[in-house]
Amino acid sequence: MTDRLNSFKKQYYRIDIIVGKIILKKFASMLSDEDQLMLTLKSLCKNYDRRVGLALIPFYLDRLEFLKDEIDNKKQ
Repeated sequence: MTDRLNSFKKQYYRIDIIVGKIILKKFASMLSDEDQLMLTLKSLCKNYDRRVGLALIPFYLDRLEFLKDEIDNKKQ
């Protein structure tokens, strides 16, 4: 990031980003039943999205092959 007032004078800023993951299930005593249900629902949705995404891979591969064949047929 630079100061835009003068393009020849630059002032640099440092940004420290800490990336981590908190596993809330380990602190179940601090959460209400509704919070625990929400965590379970989020993990189930994530697993479902992964399964659905992986199931579409063969469909997309077949579709790509079909499109490649169509392009080859048009060139001939």
